[in-house]
Amino acid sequence: MPHCERLYRSVQIHSAIFLLEDKATFNVCHGSASIIKCSSSDPRDPLSYRGITLAPATYKLYCGVLDCRLREKFDASDIIHDEQNGFRKDRNTIDHLLSITSIIESRKLRKQSTYAAFIDFKKAYDTINRALLFSKLELLGVSSKMIKALRSLYNNVQAA
Repeated sequence: MPHCERLYRSVQIHSAIFLLEDKATFNVCHGSASIIKCSSSDPRDPLSYRGITLAPATYKLYCGVLDCRLREKFDASDIIHDEQNGFRKDRNTIDHLLSITSIIESRKLRKQSTYAAFIDFKKAYDTINRALLFSKLELLGVSSKMIKALRSLYNNVQAA
C-alpha cells in the first residue's frame, strides 16, 4: 500500500489499526462543535453558517487508512472514470477548466455554437442515501469488513 506507508511507520499506530480492523468498527467520542460563518453570504441568513465538528486524532487516522485502502482499490480497478477529478489524488475540479476552455476555443474557430450547464448540488452530502451507497460498494467488490468499518463511521452521526 504505497499511499499508506507513512500511516504504518509507527508500531503503535499499526497495532492500533490492527485492533480496529479486528472489530471493524470505530466508536467516536465526538469533540466540541464550533460555528463558522461563510464569509460570502448574508449574515442574517441562517444558511450562511455551517457547523464544524472536531474529531479526535485517532478517528482522523482511522479514516485516513480507510480512505487509502478504498482509493488504492478503486485506482487499481479503474472503477472511477478518468474524467472524475474531484476528490482524487493530484487532481481537482479546476483541471476541467483547461478542457472546457479548449473545447470552447475549438468550436469558436469552427463557428459552432456551444452551450454549457454548470450545476452546483448544494448539501449533496446531507441528502445521500447511505444504504444505497453501501449497497453500491458491495456490488463493486468492497469487502464486507470494509463496509462494516465504513458503516461504523456513520453510526450516530449528529451533524453533516
